[in-house]
Amino acid sequence: MSSWLLWLWFISRLCQARSAVPTLIGTIAPGDIVIGGLFPVHQGVVNRVNLSQPQAPACTKFDIGGFTQLLAMIHAIEEINNSSLLDGLKLGYEIYDSCSDVTTAIRATMTFINTPGNCAGAHCSTTECNPKVKAVVGDSHSEISIAVARLLNQEMIPQISYASSAVILSDKTRFPAFMRTIPNDNYQTKAMAKLIERSGWNWIGVISTDGDYGRSAVDSFVSHAAKLGICVAFKEILPDLLSDRNIDTKINQTVETIRSNNKVKVIVSFARPLHMIQILHFFNKQTLNKIWFASDGWSTSKDAFEKHNVTNVETVVGFTFKNGSLDEFYTYLKNLKSNAETVKNNIFLKQYALYGSLNDTVNLTSLLEKDFPPLNDTGVKALIDNTYPDDVYSIQMTINAIAYALVNLCKEKNCKNGSHVQPWELLDALKKTEFKQEGKTYMFNSDGDINSGYNVVLWKTFNGVINMYNSVAEYVIENDTFTFSSNDTKRLLDDLRGVISKCSNSCTPGQVKKTAEGQHTCCYECINCTENQYSNNTGKYKQNNLIGCSRSGG
Repeated sequence: MSSWLLWLWFISRLCQARSAVPTLIGTIAPGDIVIGGLFPVHQGVVNRVNLSQPQAPACTKFDIGGFTQLLAMIHAIEEINNSSLLDGLKLGYEIYDSCSDVTTAIRATMTFINTPGNCAGAHCSTTECNPKVKAVVGDSHSEISIAVARLLNQEMIPQISYASSAVILSDKTRFPAFMRTIPNDNYQTKAMAKLIERSGWNWIGVISTDGDYGRSAVDSFVSHAAKLGICVAFKEILPDLLSDRNIDTKINQTVETIRSNNKVKVIVSFARPLHMIQILHFFNKQTLNKIWFASDGWSTSKDAFEKHNVTNVETVVGFTFKNGSLDEFYTYLKNLKSNAETVKNNIFLKQYALYGSLNDTVNLTSLLEKDFPPLNDTGVKALIDNTYPDDVYSIQMTINAIAYALVNLCKEKNCKNGSHVQPWELLDALKKTEFKQEGKTYMFNSDGDINSGYNVVLWKTFNGVINMYNSVAEYVIENDTFTFSSNDTKRLLDDLRGVISKCSNSCTPGQVKKTAEGQHTCCYECINCTENQYSNNTGKYKQNNLIGCSRSGG
């Protein structure tokens, strides 16, 4: 079968399969223009081995951080609807739980691209079929966003992620409908390598999860590090899913690798928070004297540090996306228990009110007939404590981008009738529209990204208590530089230079480096120059290691 016939067959089967998808339970509110949402409200699904027929997933391990992301989208939509920006046009939403699982997210995406009327077979990808959802917000994880984007491409439905940072998603030949309100990982890994080089370290370890995000981030980081003379002593790749049968073995292996590499005092991690919790717990009550470099995935995770009583982490240098004020969102969370409309529509809020953030598996269908209990002050405080400023800011940005694009698009057509708006028209408007956020103006670049830069945060432990210093520095993408909030925050990072993470010490005057064949360039012996020779101190390596001996003059 030729490739185009095979692709046509796939589209036909996909369209026909839509009607067979088990009913999903999500959070839905009507509107003239409906926006889809995918958020990791749960951290995984129950093992699906030996399934004999399609069935809705049983999601487990409630993720309160993912839930606050979902609430941030609803809040942002309500703010737009209560403003005059859209001149009476109302945004609706249809939000589902991805359960941090690709298969679950694809099932929800098939619901998003469902079209009314007779729309099967070859007609599925034409403009005659107009999906009810005009744009999709999410997901958080790159692996999920990549899979979802491949489906949304068929209808050219714009997808805007607030956290998926894998470099591959900037490739518009493969992901023409994907956009994001953050930079891609190439800038973050470059910033990490630059800060490590600035501190004089050249012998480091790397940890990541398997999959598109982890492997891409590692490759990018290693490339940037090598250009700065930084060597990677070890790389440990962990299974992406916590339900993987090899997860315990790989965690144990990673822990042993860290223990056996005594000279490695700096470890860069692109792992998920739950992976880091397990690794750090192995070292609890030990003094490791390690500096951890955390990617955006876990750099501000209270779950990883505070909630699980991890007290052995001396220092974590974390990178986060840009953020803004949380005052309005905090007010929204505090008013949740009195907001009847939001409460009525939100099945996940009902789950949270009934069970809190327990890890038990809950069948959402069983909650439909239950009365909604009051959300107590403890529950509200937990939501506030598990809100991450960069997530909220990026999610607000996605909704603002859609709203401003609709302003331009709806000048030319009646958007009150959602069937008059094609997703690809909204996508085109998004590419051309400038929008505002907290007084700043943004616009997607040609890769569909917004290169707003990064904040650097610092976690430090004093007397068994870990504290976070927010925004100690800012990385500016345009000129590849760090700016510091104050001399005090600069000193916090400068003080880390007291930790030595090198394979070999610098050679002294009169010595030369000798590297064994096949050995890292950062690992060498220092041998004395022979008589009548002197050490050549003109080398450009940042480690300031002397690189050769020359015959003395005279």
